[in-house]
Amino acid sequence: MKIVDDGVGFNDEIQSSGIKGMGLRNMEERIASHDGTFKLTENKPSGLTLEVFLKGQKRQKKAD
Repeated sequence: MKIVDDGVGFNDEIQSSGIKGMGLRNMEERIASHDGTFKLTENKPSGLTLEVFLKGQKRQKKAD
Protein backbone atom coordinates (compact mmCIF):
# COMPACT_ATOMS: atom_id res chain seq x y z
CA MET A 1 0.00 0.00 0.00
CA LYS A 2 1.31 3.46 -0.82
CA ILE A 3 -0.04 6.74 0.57
CA VAL A 4 1.26 10.08 -0.74
CA ASP A 5 0.62 13.38 1.02
CA ASP A 6 1.47 16.89 -0.24
CA GLY A 7 1.51 18.60 3.17
CA VAL A 8 4.35 20.38 4.94
CA GLY A 9 6.39 17.25 5.81
CA PHE A 10 8.36 16.89 9.03
CA ASN A 11 9.81 19.55 11.28
CA ASP A 12 13.59 19.18 10.69
CA GLU A 13 14.46 19.72 14.38
CA ILE A 14 12.11 16.99 15.57
CA GLN A 15 13.16 14.61 12.79
CA SER A 16 16.89 15.00 13.56
CA SER A 17 16.27 14.38 17.29
CA GLY A 18 15.18 10.78 16.55
CA ILE A 19 11.93 11.22 18.50
CA LYS A 20 9.02 9.20 17.08
CA GLY A 21 5.48 10.29 17.71
CA MET A 22 2.92 7.84 19.06
CA GLY A 23 1.16 7.71 15.68
CA LEU A 24 4.23 6.43 13.86
CA ARG A 25 5.09 4.06 16.69
CA ASN A 26 1.55 2.64 16.66
CA MET A 27 1.62 2.19 12.87
CA GLU A 28 4.97 0.42 13.11
CA GLU A 29 3.71 -1.95 15.84
CA ARG A 30 0.47 -2.79 14.04
CA ILE A 31 2.20 -3.44 10.73
CA ALA A 32 4.87 -5.56 12.46
CA SER A 33 2.12 -7.63 14.11
CA HIS A 34 1.15 -8.70 10.57
CA ASP A 35 4.79 -9.54 9.65
CA GLY A 36 5.07 -6.31 7.68
CA THR A 37 7.31 -3.28 7.42
CA PHE A 38 6.81 0.32 6.44
CA LYS A 39 8.91 3.02 4.85
CA LEU A 40 8.31 6.73 5.38
CA THR A 41 9.95 9.11 2.91
CA GLU A 42 9.88 12.90 2.93
CA ASN A 43 9.13 14.35 -0.50
CA LYS A 44 11.11 17.57 -0.85
CA PRO A 45 10.05 20.37 -0.91
CA SER A 46 6.82 19.17 0.76
CA GLY A 47 4.85 16.08 1.64
CA LEU A 48 5.45 12.48 2.69
CA THR A 49 5.11 9.01 1.19
CA LEU A 50 4.18 6.07 3.40
CA GLU A 51 4.68 2.58 1.94
CA VAL A 52 3.45 -0.52 3.76
CA PHE A 53 4.77 -3.97 2.83
CA LEU A 54 2.99 -7.04 4.17
CA LYS A 55 4.32 -10.58 4.01
CA GLY A 56 3.37 -12.16 0.69
CA GLN A 57 2.83 -8.76 -0.95
CA LYS A 58 4.96 -8.10 -4.03
CA ARG A 59 6.73 -4.76 -4.23
CA GLN A 60 5.66 -2.69 -7.20
CA LYS A 61 8.27 -1.43 -9.63
CA LYS A 62 8.60 2.34 -9.85
CA ALA A 63 6.93 3.91 -12.88
CA ASP A 64 9.20 5.96 -15.12
